[in-house]
Amino acid sequence: MRPIEFRGKSTAAGEWMYGDLVMYGDSAQIWTQTDNGKWNAIVDPETVGQFTGQLDENDVKLFEGDFVKYAERFDIDGVYEVGFTDTSMCFALYNEYTICDYFSDIGSNDLIVVGNIYDNDWEEFR
Repeated sequence: MRPIEFRGKSTAAGEWMYGDLVMYGDSAQIWTQTDNGKWNAIVDPETVGQFTGQLDENDVKLFEGDFVKYAERFDIDGVYEVGFTDTSMCFALYNEYTICDYFSDIGSNDLIVVGNIYDNDWEEFR
């Protein structure tokens, strides 16, 4: 079973926070366990993304909202967004127009995280 983990961008410091997601109405918090106990940070709900349970070629966790590309050993151009598809109830890769691949059809270690939809723009990768 994959671990359930979320990330969101802190509204106070603008840093990425990782852990458990708690929603209070329109407010979102990420709770993180540290050696000093559990603490929380308020995050922008628009930046919240769930961990897919997969790691990329460099052992970086793949989150909903990440931009990825295929590893250099593949002759596949383009940058794709990691997203959740409600119709198939799974994580998939999207380009600007459509669903490209489901994680069940590809090996996540064939991918490399190059950014995310909150800090980068598609145009940066063209």
